[in-house]
Amino acid sequence: MTRNLPVVLVCLLTTVLLLSSCAKKTAEAPPATKTEIAQTAPVSPKPEPAPTPAPPLTSTPPTAPGIIHYTVPERPWTKVPSVTISARASDSRIHLVREAVDFWNQQLAELGTPFRLGAVTHITELVPLDYLTAVSSATLEGQTLPQSPESVKRMPGDLIVALSDGDFVSFSTAPGPTARVVVGIRDSQTPPLNLPNVARNVIAHELGHAIGLGHNNDPTKLMVGRPSPNRPDVYQSSVERYFPITEVEKAFLLKLYPRTWQPSR
Repeated sequence: MTRNLPVVLVCLLTTVLLLSSCAKKTAEAPPATKTEIAQTAPVSPKPEPAPTPAPPLTSTPPTAPGIIHYTVPERPWTKVPSVTISARASDSRIHLVREAVDFWNQQLAELGTPFRLGAVTHITELVPLDYLTAVSSATLEGQTLPQSPESVKRMPGDLIVALSDGDFVSFSTAPGPTARVVVGIRDSQTPPLNLPNVARNVIAHELGHAIGLGHNNDPTKLMVGRPSPNRPDVYQSSVERYFPITEVEKAFLLKLYPRTWQPSR
């Protein structure tokens, strides 16, 4: 025991010195700041933004041109309108008017509406050319239509189709609950109505206006027209056929003449 005493004393002295050194370092170290404490805290990761959904697929590219339908007021017939053809007995277009009436009645039947264009008659008394020219000009310029001459007022029928030899833009006055409609068809001996298949589609086109349709801008459709630059020569064809109407126009006709439509008188 006596021999080991110096060794024990040395160990005790070493331990005391070590403890003193640790206490001194601890006293000299500055306390941790709030910033340091915050930096040592675990940080929750920010949620990643949701991915932008892809645009829905369409049947046609976004840049593909669509059909523009130029709007018109809703002015349906409230009765089955009788049709009178005013033309010379030798006019070769008389049968085209009858066929155009059949065309529209078939379209209406396929839509399921009971509305129809009525019976067709032919008279040889002609609508005065100056009246047709004045109505055409007023229609194009959006002006008030001239008064019908007495000869026209005496004509039978609710819808008068005037087959003329005059030079004017073919037209149809607007339909209405009580208004008589006049359709004016220009000379068929000069372009574009002398081109094959044009006259039949011009007549059907104007009858389309007479039952309430407006224009569109598609040269492959029957109701193409102003303000579109397309003109009647787009109907030219070596085959006798009617250009089709659009689905929008079919829906509009069914709105004017629903399946529950009934004549008011």
